[in-house]
Amino acid sequence: MRKKDQPLTVAVLEEVLNGALGGQDEKFEGLFEKQDQKFEGLLEKQDQKFEGLLEKQEKKFECFVKGESKKYMRQMHFLNRDFQKKQGLMAEAIGELNNKVEKVESNVEDIRKMVGKNCVDIEMMKFDIREIKSELKTKVSREELPESILLKKY
Repeated sequence: MRKKDQPLTVAVLEEVLNGALGGQDEKFEGLFEKQDQKFEGLLEKQDQKFEGLLEKQEKKFECFVKGESKKYMRQMHFLNRDFQKKQGLMAEAIGELNNKVEKVESNVEDIRKMVGKNCVDIEMMKFDIREIKSELKTKVSREELPESILLKKY
Protein backbone atom coordinates (compact mmCIF):
# COMPACT_ATOMS: atom_id res chain seq x y z
CA MET A 1 0.00 0.00 0.00
CA ARG A 2 1.02 3.53 -0.56
CA LYS A 3 2.35 5.70 2.19
CA LYS A 4 0.98 9.17 2.45
CA ASP A 5 4.21 10.91 1.65
CA GLN A 6 5.19 8.57 -1.24
CA PRO A 7 4.98 10.19 -4.71
CA LEU A 8 2.47 8.77 -7.21
CA THR A 9 4.38 6.91 -9.92
CA VAL A 10 3.47 4.21 -12.44
CA ALA A 11 5.05 1.54 -10.30
CA VAL A 12 3.09 2.70 -7.29
CA LEU A 13 -0.12 2.77 -9.30
CA GLU A 14 0.47 -0.75 -10.52
CA GLU A 15 1.11 -1.95 -7.02
CA VAL A 16 -2.05 -0.29 -5.74
CA LEU A 17 -4.13 -1.71 -8.60
CA ASN A 18 -2.65 -5.19 -8.16
CA GLY A 19 -3.47 -5.05 -4.48
CA ALA A 20 -7.00 -3.85 -5.09
CA LEU A 21 -7.62 -6.28 -7.96
CA GLY A 22 -5.57 -9.08 -6.45
CA GLY A 23 -8.03 -11.99 -6.80
CA GLN A 24 -9.97 -10.56 -9.71
CA ASP A 25 -7.72 -12.09 -12.41
CA GLU A 26 -8.38 -15.59 -11.14
CA LYS A 27 -12.11 -14.90 -10.92
CA PHE A 28 -12.22 -13.59 -14.48
CA GLU A 29 -10.17 -16.53 -15.71
CA GLY A 30 -12.64 -18.92 -14.06
CA LEU A 31 -15.63 -17.06 -15.51
CA PHE A 32 -14.08 -16.99 -18.96
CA GLU A 33 -13.37 -20.72 -18.71
CA LYS A 34 -17.00 -21.45 -17.74
CA GLN A 35 -18.36 -19.24 -20.52
CA ASP A 36 -16.00 -20.88 -22.99
CA GLN A 37 -17.24 -24.35 -21.94
CA LYS A 38 -20.89 -23.23 -22.25
CA PHE A 39 -20.20 -21.75 -25.66
CA GLU A 40 -18.45 -24.96 -26.82
CA GLY A 41 -21.43 -26.99 -25.58
CA LEU A 42 -23.88 -24.75 -27.46
CA LEU A 43 -21.76 -24.95 -30.62
CA GLU A 44 -21.69 -28.76 -30.34
CA LYS A 45 -25.49 -28.87 -29.98
CA GLN A 46 -25.92 -26.53 -32.94
CA ASP A 47 -23.54 -28.66 -35.02
CA GLN A 48 -25.55 -31.78 -34.18
CA LYS A 49 -28.85 -30.05 -35.07
CA PHE A 50 -27.36 -28.74 -38.28
CA GLU A 51 -26.01 -32.18 -39.22
CA GLY A 52 -29.44 -33.71 -38.55
CA LEU A 53 -31.20 -31.09 -40.66
CA LEU A 54 -28.61 -31.48 -43.39
CA GLU A 55 -29.15 -35.25 -43.48
CA LYS A 56 -32.93 -34.74 -43.71
CA GLN A 57 -32.49 -32.25 -46.54
CA GLU A 58 -30.14 -34.62 -48.36
CA LYS A 59 -32.69 -37.43 -48.10
CA LYS A 60 -35.46 -35.14 -49.35
CA PHE A 61 -33.25 -33.98 -52.19
CA GLU A 62 -32.36 -37.56 -53.15
CA CYS A 63 -36.05 -38.51 -53.20
CA PHE A 64 -36.81 -35.43 -55.29
CA VAL A 65 -33.99 -36.22 -57.73
CA LYS A 66 -35.13 -39.83 -58.04
CA GLY A 67 -38.69 -38.69 -58.76
CA GLU A 68 -37.53 -36.12 -61.30
CA SER A 69 -35.21 -38.67 -62.86
CA LYS A 70 -38.11 -41.06 -63.33
CA LYS A 71 -40.21 -38.28 -64.88
CA TYR A 72 -37.33 -37.36 -67.16
CA MET A 73 -36.82 -40.97 -68.23
CA ARG A 74 -40.56 -41.32 -68.94
CA GLN A 75 -40.53 -38.16 -71.05
CA MET A 76 -37.44 -39.31 -72.92
CA HIS A 77 -39.12 -42.68 -73.57
CA PHE A 78 -42.19 -40.95 -75.04
CA LEU A 79 -40.02 -38.61 -77.12
CA ASN A 80 -37.99 -41.56 -78.40
CA ARG A 81 -41.12 -43.48 -79.34
CA ASP A 82 -42.56 -40.42 -81.11
CA PHE A 83 -39.26 -39.89 -82.93
CA GLN A 84 -39.19 -43.51 -84.07
CA LYS A 85 -42.77 -43.23 -85.40
CA LYS A 86 -41.91 -40.08 -87.32
CA GLN A 87 -38.72 -41.67 -88.59
CA GLY A 88 -40.75 -44.64 -89.86
CA LEU A 89 -43.18 -42.32 -91.62
CA MET A 90 -40.30 -40.43 -93.22
CA ALA A 91 -38.67 -43.67 -94.38
CA GLU A 92 -41.98 -44.73 -95.91
CA ALA A 93 -42.36 -41.37 -97.65
CA ILE A 94 -38.80 -41.55 -98.96
CA GLY A 95 -39.49 -45.05 -100.30
CA GLU A 96 -42.57 -43.77 -102.15
CA LEU A 97 -40.58 -40.85 -103.56
CA ASN A 98 -37.87 -43.26 -104.75
CA ASN A 99 -40.52 -45.33 -106.55
CA LYS A 100 -41.89 -42.20 -108.22
CA VAL A 101 -38.39 -41.13 -109.27
CA GLU A 102 -37.78 -44.58 -110.77
CA LYS A 103 -41.03 -44.31 -112.72
CA VAL A 104 -40.10 -40.85 -113.99
CA GLU A 105 -36.65 -42.11 -115.00
CA SER A 106 -38.28 -45.03 -116.83
CA ASN A 107 -40.67 -42.63 -118.60
CA VAL A 108 -37.79 -40.37 -119.57
CA GLU A 109 -35.94 -43.36 -121.03
CA ASP A 110 -39.05 -44.37 -123.01
CA ILE A 111 -39.43 -40.80 -124.28
CA ARG A 112 -35.77 -40.76 -125.35
CA LYS A 113 -36.30 -43.96 -127.31
CA MET A 114 -39.40 -42.50 -128.96
CA VAL A 115 -37.56 -39.30 -129.83
CA GLY A 116 -34.73 -41.37 -131.33
CA LYS A 117 -37.21 -43.41 -133.38
CA ASN A 118 -38.98 -40.20 -134.46
CA CYS A 119 -35.65 -38.74 -135.57
CA VAL A 120 -35.03 -41.82 -137.72
CA ASP A 121 -38.55 -41.62 -139.15
CA ILE A 122 -38.12 -37.89 -139.89
CA GLU A 123 -34.84 -38.58 -141.67
CA MET A 124 -36.60 -41.23 -143.76
CA MET A 125 -39.41 -38.78 -144.56
CA LYS A 126 -36.85 -36.15 -145.56
CA PHE A 127 -35.24 -38.66 -147.87
CA ASP A 128 -38.61 -39.61 -149.37
CA ILE A 129 -39.53 -35.93 -149.85
CA ARG A 130 -36.22 -35.30 -151.64
CA GLU A 131 -36.97 -38.25 -153.90
CA ILE A 132 -40.43 -36.95 -154.66
CA LYS A 133 -39.03 -33.48 -155.37
CA SER A 134 -36.50 -34.84 -157.77
CA GLU A 135 -39.13 -36.93 -159.52
CA LEU A 136 -41.41 -33.92 -159.79
CA LYS A 137 -38.68 -31.97 -161.47
CA THR A 138 -38.54 -34.58 -164.15
CA LYS A 139 -42.31 -34.83 -164.37
CA VAL A 140 -43.89 -35.65 -167.64
CA SER A 141 -47.29 -34.28 -168.49
CA ARG A 142 -50.25 -36.63 -169.20
CA GLU A 143 -50.25 -35.77 -172.77
CA GLU A 144 -46.74 -36.94 -173.12
CA LEU A 145 -47.40 -40.31 -171.51
CA PRO A 146 -48.66 -43.10 -173.67
CA GLU A 147 -52.26 -44.04 -173.05
CA SER A 148 -51.43 -47.57 -172.14
CA ILE A 149 -49.59 -46.45 -168.99
CA LEU A 150 -52.43 -44.21 -167.89
CA LEU A 151 -55.02 -46.96 -168.12
CA LYS A 152 -52.91 -49.46 -166.34
CA LYS A 153 -54.07 -50.08 -162.78
CA TYR A 154 -51.73 -51.18 -160.14
